[in-house]
Amino acid sequence: YIGFSLVLITLGFAYFKGQVDSKLALFLITGLMIGYSLQRSRFGFAGGVRKPVMMGNADFVKALLVLFSITVVVTAGIHYASTIKGGEIAFRAAQGASIVPGSQSVKPATLGLFIGGLLFGIGMIAAGCCAS
Repeated sequence: YIGFSLVLITLGFAYFKGQVDSKLALFLITGLMIGYSLQRSRFGFAGGVRKPVMMGNADFVKALLVLFSITVVVTAGIHYASTIKGGEIAFRAAQGASIVPGSQSVKPATLGLFIGGLLFGIGMIAAGCCAS
């Protein structure tokens, strides 16, 4: 009953926010559906760390390596194509210049980033999932 109540509250909140901007409601409902399907399928990156150690099954690790490899190749291709067409990295680009996708989100690494990553990793292992 608690889960059903939370879904109803979330849908009500989506309806309320949808009155202001319909995209907000769409994003909230889409996130709810994706989160539910990921949770029910037991998909989470913590399994890639935990399963080989606890169960001796490395199939998920192999799948994660394939996933990361494909992601790296596709992202590098997008960045390369943008650079060939005259794209600049965001912090070096002049006003109005073409920017390499994603480079405007890159920020310097700080100590807080490493501490947060360590705390997240500890929590992920303790909880058994990372809510990917």
